[in-house]
Amino acid sequence: MRFGVPLHGNRVAPRSAYAESLLVVTMHGGHIISRRIETMRGDGGLSLVGVINDLRIDILVCGGISRSLRNALLSNGVEVVENITGTVDEILEEILRGNLLPPQSVRPEMISAASAAEHRVITLPGMTGASPEIPGVLGPRRLDTIDCINCRDRVCLRGEDCIALEDRPAVDDREFLAMIDSSLDISAESERQLCRLTELVYYCLDMNYREIGIAFCMDLIEPAEILTGLLRRFFDVHPVCCKIGGKRESDALGDGAAAQGRARIICNPVLQAETLNRIGTEFNVIVGLCIGMDSIFTQLSRAPVTTLFVKDKSLANNPIGAVYSDYYLKEAAASLATAR
Repeated sequence: MRFGVPLHGNRVAPRSAYAESLLVVTMHGGHIISRRIETMRGDGGLSLVGVINDLRIDILVCGGISRSLRNALLSNGVEVVENITGTVDEILEEILRGNLLPPQSVRPEMISAASAAEHRVITLPGMTGASPEIPGVLGPRRLDTIDCINCRDRVCLRGEDCIALEDRPAVDDREFLAMIDSSLDISAESERQLCRLTELVYYCLDMNYREIGIAFCMDLIEPAEILTGLLRRFFDVHPVCCKIGGKRESDALGDGAAAQGRARIICNPVLQAETLNRIGTEFNVIVGLCIGMDSIFTQLSRAPVTTLFVKDKSLANNPIGAVYSDYYLKEAAASLATAR
């Protein structure tokens, strides 16, 4: 019996289709008689299916796997044991114990031809030249008149174009298209509801990022530390705190702040961004930066930026909760009235 395990570094790859290598383990009589690692191109499911077929793998032990890839393997007679995590040594131990055998209820002959042929077609509106005939009750709109909350027909949700042809910006940047494709691929995971953290790992693997920056607030140093440890299983991670440089408020804001005795250490998103720019990170993650500070960091970062954790001192770092609370909505309205 021959096992295949898609790997990222020394661990089971979170996304099988983009594994760096494949651990091949041959078992006989309850013993491992051979093991080797095959290099993978990591360029998608078809490559993985081809390698597995060539190596005559009987059982694939993997992390995340798409339904179409799993069905393709099952239809070729390859059993699949999915959602497995661990290091190479841990996986080898579990194989020896017989804990990674597939459930007998799932057999290749149970997978229909229709399921095996399942595939997803991605279309990117506005990128391949949409028809100038734009249906919709209100007709095509110019970008400077768009109000998607007050829109009543929402033809875009039916796959129809709501933007005037002459006003549509061209999107032909290859990096942007790759980012869109990866994001669509992850959001289309229908079998599992992925948390945002898992989506982050999958996205970075899909984009082949190696150098990841974390710009974090000291108020969230504990989750930032946990996040750094997790991401370092897969990437080179560079965490930079908001207080980097140790600049005092009086030094940054001049005599007025000094006269008021404001000597606290302030956040420095400029230096956070410059530090990660110098390191050469390929993707940066914001963890809890204050409003305004996050904007500065995002504007100055050379690498793309996403926000993973948001700081909210009243709502346990869950700011979306405010829009579902009468109390906090009234508080926000009262602050607006006071400001006026």
